[in-house]
Amino acid sequence: MIDYKKARCISEPRGNFGLGDYQRGESYQFYFDEKKRYYHIFPVQGDQYAERVHERHFKRFFTLEA
Repeated sequence: MIDYKKARCISEPRGNFGLGDYQRGESYQFYFDEKKRYYHIFPVQGDQYAERVHERHFKRFFTLEA
């Protein structure tokens, strides 16, 4: 079972580390793959496409929402 959560963009990646066009202050859905240590972020709400990023890079651009 996948545990989806929300994260807020705190710094725009602008293509760094394979992350696309995320807007600072906007919220995005994601889930974390414990085995591979990657976050899967959905740039468009309700879309099937997700971008994958390592946890150290995720924390550079996003913060978890409560």
